[in-house]
Amino acid sequence: MDPDPFRRWPDLDARFARALALPPAERDAFLDAVGAEDPALRRELERLLAADADASTFLETPAARVSAPRPGERVGPYRLVEAVGRGGMGTVFRAERADGAFSQTVAVKLLHPGPVAEEVRRRFEAERQILARLEHAHIARLLDGGLTEAGLPWLAMEFVEGMPITDHCDARRLGVEARLLLFLDVCAAVTYAHRNLIVHRDLKPSNVFVTDDAEGAPQVKLLDFGIAKLLNETARPPLTRSGLRPMTPEYAAPEQVRGEPVTTATDVYQLGVLLYELLTGRRPYRIPTRLLHEVARIICEEPPER
Repeated sequence: MDPDPFRRWPDLDARFARALALPPAERDAFLDAVGAEDPALRRELERLLAADADASTFLETPAARVSAPRPGERVGPYRLVEAVGRGGMGTVFRAERADGAFSQTVAVKLLHPGPVAEEVRRRFEAERQILARLEHAHIARLLDGGLTEAGLPWLAMEFVEGMPITDHCDARRLGVEARLLLFLDVCAAVTYAHRNLIVHRDLKPSNVFVTDDAEGAPQVKLLDFGIAKLLNETARPPLTRSGLRPMTPEYAAPEQVRGEPVTTATDVYQLGVLLYELLTGRRPYRIPTRLLHEVARIICEEPPER
């Protein structure tokens, strides 16, 4: 295992997705570029790509292979309509209920087919458990979950049709007071999660959407508890046992980049970064690098931009 403790799950996830999208002949050049910047990240990518290649050759009979779900296919009672988000580990689809019981649009999240690493599967299952505990007006609700016929875990969530909170505020040219009112709704959702012993630890504009309620008023929705942490999960193995530190560097708290325990204070720090961006139009730190020690130095030692 690489000794560097400052591992970033979202960066690995995004680069793995990009590598998968490249033709095999172009992947070596991509890996060379990644390796020149971060050799440890290249090793992790090579490991994931090797696992993905093993998945494609594991079964000799092509008809028996597990294929990635596609629009038009059924997952539980839902029919997939279109992919609305994709990472290296999973895909989110807009889906419609198709069993005739009633009409409903949902967001269905599935893991990619193939040999799913135990940590990834446990994190997915943890997200489902976390969402099941949350019932709040400003948190996207869990509606359903299960396994596909091929054994892929899935969960169905409230489909939020809106835009990130920063984009919403800018598009509507909202003033400071209106921005603060929306931010207070975000704080209410995070406070509720904390009362349920849940730390989100990835608060950023793309995980805080604003949609319109039934009366056309703006409504905040907190999304994506995929790297959230249960504060009372001492009875189970830690979800970051491999050394990966799940975070988004631009919004990460100092304890995240230092590899220290995450607490509710982590979310409070990230709320501060979000508020800074809402009010100034920029983040407090410029992070032009993905070198882990540099990210830690910038966040922990440099003063924020004024």
